[in-house]
Amino acid sequence: MANRIQLRRDTAANWTTNNPILGQGEPGFETDTRAIKVGTGSLPWNCLQYTGTVGSQGYQGRQGVQGNQGYQGNQGYQGYQGIQGSQGFQGNQGFQGIGSQGTGGAQGSQGSQGSQGSQGSQGSQGANGAQGNQGTAGPQGANGAQGFTGAQGLTGVGAQGAQGAPGTVGYSQDLGSTGWTQLPNGLIMQWGSGAVTQPQFVSFPIAFPNACFIVVGTNNWDQSGITVAIHDWNTTGFTVNRTNNVSWMAIGN
Repeated sequence: MANRIQLRRDTAANWTTNNPILGQGEPGFETDTRAIKVGTGSLPWNCLQYTGTVGSQGYQGRQGVQGNQGYQGNQGYQGYQGIQGSQGFQGNQGFQGIGSQGTGGAQGSQGSQGSQGSQGSQGSQGANGAQGNQGTAGPQGANGAQGFTGAQGLTGVGAQGAQGAPGTVGYSQDLGSTGWTQLPNGLIMQWGSGAVTQPQFVSFPIAFPNACFIVVGTNNWDQSGITVAIHDWNTTGFTVNRTNNVSWMAIGN
C-alpha cells in the first residue's frame, strides 16, 4: 500500500489567529486560499512570506483577504546630544553715581519754661482737747407688752418618699408527721409516710405552686430485696409502683 503524505493545513483565518511557529522547512497550507508558507523554526506564521500556491492557475477569483501588516522595524538609535556651549562672562557692574547730599536746615530753639510759683507754708496743728468723764448708766426701761401671736404658716408640700423594701417573708409550715414547710426564698419541702398498694398515686399535703423538683422514698418494712420505685411526679403528687410502707420527701417551689 502506497504511503500518503499530507501537509499541515488549516484555513487562513485559523492560521492567523493561532499564529504557530513552523519547524525549519515545514510547509503550511491554507485550505481556502491554497497558499503555502514554509517555516524557519523561529518566526511565527504571521511573519512568514507566502512561497506559492498549489495547482494550475485558474480563472481570476475575487480579491483575497488582505494579509496582516508586517511587524514594524526597530526604531533607530537616537543621536548623541551636542555639547552645550560654555556660558559667556558676566559684564562688570557699572559704577554707582556719587552726589553730595544737601545740608539739613537748622532746628529752631525751644522756648524757655516759665518759673513755678512758691508753695505756701502749712499752718500749725492745734492741740487735742482733754477727754471728758463717762456719764452714769441710765435706769432700765420697763418691759413692753407681749405682741400678738402670728398666724400659722402654710403646711409645706414635699415629694413623697420612696416605698421601703418588702420585709422578709416568714415561715409557712405544717409540722405534722405528714406535713410541709416553706422557706423565705420560696423553696418548699414536703414529707409523709404510710402503706400504699401498687400502683398508687400519693397526693402532697399542698400543691407546689410552680414545680416539683424531686421526690425520694424509702421502704419502712424490714424486707430484703424490696425497693421503692417512685415516678411520674408533678405539682400535686407522685406514683409508687409496689405494695409497701413508704416514707417520702419532695422538694419544689
